Amino acid sequence: MKDDFAREVAAQGDDDAIRAILMDVCALAHMGFAAVARGTEERWIACQLLDRIEFGLEPGAELEIKTTICEDIRQSGQRGVMTMSTPTSNGRRITRPCFTASRAMHLFRSC
Repeated sequence: MKDDFAREVAAQGDDDAIRAILMDVCALAHMGFAAVARGTEERWIACQLLDRIEFGLEPGAELEIKTTICEDIRQSGQRGVMTMSTPTSNGRRITRPCFTASRAMHLFRSC
């Protein structure tokens, strides 16, 4: 892991309930990958994930925020849904790479 913050995020995701939810999400959505991540304006770090498609991420792994759809969705403050055939987020075209079928839901924490 890159640093203490990434280790902290991975530790927060080390939870059987989160793993069970990811299994349910994959089963219900017929998907092979689901993740809970902590996204900030600068970073995207995986808290926990279920990776049946061998994407290669592990808890604590980091993606460059600009390569994710999180930045677009976070800035819009809206729910984002993507599919390979029609990549949109509430009517806006998204130019980020995605899986064949991808769904993203951002949860915002008020401070």
